[in-house]
Amino acid sequence: MPDPWWTAPLLLGLGGLVVLALTLLGWPLRRAAPERAAVAATYRAVADLYEAAGTSAYDERRQAVTAALNHAYDLVLARRARQHGRAPALVRLLARLNVVVPLVEAAPAAHLRSRIAGPQPAGVPAAVRDLADAVAGDRAGAPSSTCPPRSCPRRRPSTTRCGTR
Repeated sequence: MPDPWWTAPLLLGLGGLVVLALTLLGWPLRRAAPERAAVAATYRAVADLYEAAGTSAYDERRQAVTAALNHAYDLVLARRARQHGRAPALVRLLARLNVVVPLVEAAPAAHLRSRIAGPQPAGVPAAVRDLADAVAGDRAGAPSSTCPPRSCPRRRPSTTRCGTR
């Protein structure tokens, strides 16, 4: 122990203030980082779900997607409730999180298709991972990869709207 009795508490308090100052210096730069990371993790969980479509690991990955969605919505909506007004970055992040929902809703159809017709093309999970990278990097615009081509051509209806040719 240091010689005067008040030296140890003083040094401890000064150390705490240094840590607090360093934390506060980084805060403006990483303000929405936890929310962005949670939304990107949700996209990655959905990509894993599409990779597991048609396999026995599908149910486990589906539960992981549900947990990731819950966590991301908890973080984003809690942050939005604390913030006054509309923050454009937070609105954009919530919109990106809402885009995941149709992908999750389409996963059971992809699972059924994979059980019948074979595994999904590798481009599907890759495209979702590119979206996750765009969210994590806070980039706007289209992802770098392209979606795979359709495996079967669309059929044209043989009749018109009225039922005649």
